[in-house]
Amino acid sequence: MIHDQTAAWLFHPLSTDRFLSDFWAKEHHVVRRGDPGYFAGLFSAQALEEFLEYGRPDPAGVRLVKGKEKKELAAYRLGNGAIDMVALRNDFAAGFTIILNGLERYVGAVAALARSLEVELNFETQVNAYITPPGSQGFLPHYDDHDVIILQIEGSKRWHIYEQEGDVPASELQQRELFVGEDLSPATQLILRAGDVLYVPRGRVHAAETLDETSIHLTLGIHPPNMLELVKAALDTMAIRDDRVLERLPPRYLNDPAQRARLAGLARELAAMIDDRAIGDAVGAIEDSLLRRGRCPPAGRLVDDVTGSGSITEASRLARNQPLYARVMALPGGVGLQFAQTLVTADSNHRDAMLFLSRQKEPFRVAEIPGISAGERTDLARKLLVDGFLVQMPAD
Repeated sequence: MIHDQTAAWLFHPLSTDRFLSDFWAKEHHVVRRGDPGYFAGLFSAQALEEFLEYGRPDPAGVRLVKGKEKKELAAYRLGNGAIDMVALRNDFAAGFTIILNGLERYVGAVAALARSLEVELNFETQVNAYITPPGSQGFLPHYDDHDVIILQIEGSKRWHIYEQEGDVPASELQQRELFVGEDLSPATQLILRAGDVLYVPRGRVHAAETLDETSIHLTLGIHPPNMLELVKAALDTMAIRDDRVLERLPPRYLNDPAQRARLAGLARELAAMIDDRAIGDAVGAIEDSLLRRGRCPPAGRLVDDVTGSGSITEASRLARNQPLYARVMALPGGVGLQFAQTLVTADSNHRDAMLFLSRQKEPFRVAEIPGISAGERTDLARKLLVDGFLVQMPAD
């Protein structure tokens, strides 16, 4: 199916382009809708109960927090591996916030939204859920080392944004001292209600507390690669063609000025070799990691009629499965379409067809696939339907 949970849907009525140009990495921003049910299909209190009681989540993915107090999921495990829901509910009633990390690994609609943002922004995205009882505060004032987009699912929450403190510099973010002291300037206060969205840039100090009702919100952690990661990736790719990148440091180099001088010279030589090719290879490696985070829908097509004789024709209407990042690669003697954990290969004459499919955003008919014969078009379409890259649309 084509998912509604897209970046455009998330920021509506603000366009994604305007969000990126006016607010990204600059200012916090609130999108207010007055539509409490806008995010109802993403997550809910009922989904939370079912997830904890039947989902058997990863112990590292669930914790409870109340100010500086923390409790791990292991404290609530029964002998059979299930969660002691009575004890967990008691602590929740006592003011603890329940935190579910990596929700995109378990909930399909949340995964679709996370993957859509990854395709749109080219940045890895992780989703955490926070369920806070009335009149409570989970975390103390703190900052994150990445940008966050907060979706208020149910209830409401008062947020404190400490603009006057100034954002924590990027160099200090690596120190991981995420909580800040108590001597803070007055904060900008705003109330997020169900259906609203709040964006907070990395390094900006913030805190939140519930009002007189339980709050459920999702935090989308956006993790752009930084220049350090790009340079490291460039050196990693250079190691394939230049043994000097993997040269072992010599014995006793720590106290040998001559050896350290030689190493410094070699390091400068290698840094000077980070050319356009190395950067291109590094970007390709980062792109490959993003590609592999994609997921295709469950392969029910293995047993339906798409592989049957005559089921796909020139008139069949198809569409790209969304969200799914894809790229076309030149291969020895051919071309490949890469998406999720899949690489579909073909002869080099399929290049235009592969490019068309990788870039197509609207439904199309099989006959519109360029550069190959009718038989090749239907064979390629059938293959990509089975693999989950394409979905079949109604005839009209």
